[in-house]
Amino acid sequence: DNLVHGRSPVFEPLTASFWHSDAVRGPSTPTLSEDAEAYEVDVVNNGGIVRTLSSPQPSILYANAQELADFGSLQSTLSVRVAQLSAAAGRGFERHVVIGVG
Repeated sequence: DNLVHGRSPVFEPLTASFWHSDAVRGPSTPTLSEDAEAYEVDVVNNGGIVRTLSSPQPSILYANAQELADFGSLQSTLSVRVAQLSAAAGRGFERHVVIGVG
């Protein structure tokens, strides 16, 4: 599973192992204890959220058309905030990462 960018899969850091790693959940976070997985990924530009993507699995598609609408051009890097959603607690702690795309 990958966070897939419109031009190509976003390699490491947002593979399934990343989503379930210390990078997203933090070193002291326990494994999933939810009945279902759910995630939100905020795409960030200059500190502001330009789009929030949702997924019931540790993969998501951010299409070229979405990126063009959000930025006006295709980007070489994307700044994103990833959070797991909980039925009991809502949106969990976010992890902010900058990923190379291309």
